[in-house]
Amino acid sequence: MAFLIDTSAIYALVNANDTHHELAKRIASGLSKPPSRVILLNFILAESHTLIRARVGHEAARRFLLTAPEEYEVVRATPEDERLAATYLYGAPYPLNLSYFDAALCAVAERLGLKKIFGFDQHFEQMGLELLKVSHGR
Repeated sequence: MAFLIDTSAIYALVNANDTHHELAKRIASGLSKPPSRVILLNFILAESHTLIRARVGHEAARRFLLTAPEEYEVVRATPEDERLAATYLYGAPYPLNLSYFDAALCAVAERLGLKKIFGFDQHFEQMGLELLKVSHGR
């Protein structure tokens, strides 16, 4: 199974005090069997690093940055992804309440044909993505 990961999931995994920490750990533990392809957008890598450094600390941010390329498949946004992200934000008759990072993530999901995301922001569902849930079979 291939899916995207959002900053909300990464931060929840890193920060034991996050509201979603335990749920994120349960979801993540279910992803290793069978192995999953976890795709991390380069913009989300940068956003996650910045958030972890600001809220958890330098060492946690350093560990994340050094291990992310081994744990995730890092994908770069293309110029077309960036244009589509801008369209999501400002091209619709009713602009969406997304960050640019999340809009870019939705654009990459569309380009790669992915429908699932490991994250906790409900607006991804409004964009047609399915939030990963805890696997009940494990």
